[in-house]
Amino acid sequence: MPELPDLEHVAARLSAAITGKRVEDARMGNPTALRVMVADPFPACLVGRRIETVERRGHFLRFGLDGGLVLVVNAMLVGRYQLVQPGTKRPASLVIALALEGGLELRYLDEQNMGKVYVARTEDEARIPTYAALGLDVLAPTFTHDAFARLVRKRRDQVRNFLLDKAALASIGN
Repeated sequence: MPELPDLEHVAARLSAAITGKRVEDARMGNPTALRVMVADPFPACLVGRRIETVERRGHFLRFGLDGGLVLVVNAMLVGRYQLVQPGTKRPASLVIALALEGGLELRYLDEQNMGKVYVARTEDEARIPTYAALGLDVLAPTFTHDAFARLVRKRRDQVRNFLLDKAALASIGN
């Protein structure tokens, strides 16, 4: 999976570039990676919605859309994001592309076909596998010495195993 500092950087850059923009069109490259958890079909469920937030949660990127919808991406090992001009050659590794107002296209690419893209209502985020079970985020204000001590007190495994346990610490990486 992309490391935490990488995802922080990507989330900040994408947030600055696409927050407030409306999705004008959406298309999928790899249908096996897409998990639509809403009644409306893809891409109609995304078209016309405004991107309100771009956030990192553990090893996921969460795109909050107006109307109570989220697009949550688990990039796994080699997933990556691109912001390109429309009409740019479509790579074979394309999973999903969002054409945004103002002429940008957000692409999620995955050469290994391991990542997953979830479209869900905000109230259904807890149903996204692994996402709801993420533990304490080491970059969140809630990550304090006391909170860490409470977690450590419950553990008897090796340090590396503890640090890599996503249910304890939200994906700090290898």
